[in-house]
Amino acid sequence: MTASIEQSPKRIVDAYVVACARLGDGAARNQLVALYQKRFLRHAYRLLGDAEQTRDVVQDGWVEILRGLPKLRDDRAFPAWAFRIITRRCARYIAGQQQTRKTLKAMSDE
Repeated sequence: MTASIEQSPKRIVDAYVVACARLGDGAARNQLVALYQKRFLRHAYRLLGDAEQTRDVVQDGWVEILRGLPKLRDDRAFPAWAFRIITRRCARYIAGQQQTRKTLKAMSDE
């Protein structure tokens, strides 16, 4: 007895768009950005709390996502994979801000 995993039509369409984008379809890449941009912005804003930095981090994240897309093995894994990239970008930004603050504090103490 095998258990069938039900997938919503939206998830199937999303996986199809990812597959087409992964194979180099420019229109599919544009559609992929349209599908996920708002979600990535909301996620990054929750982590960063700054709208301008959120846009910059998500833009940089998209560059990494689109460059790495041909290596993605499971199209259904795209959301989790892409959100991890955005999350890591946010973490690097936060770490950089903390380092800048430490440097400025050390300079002001002197």
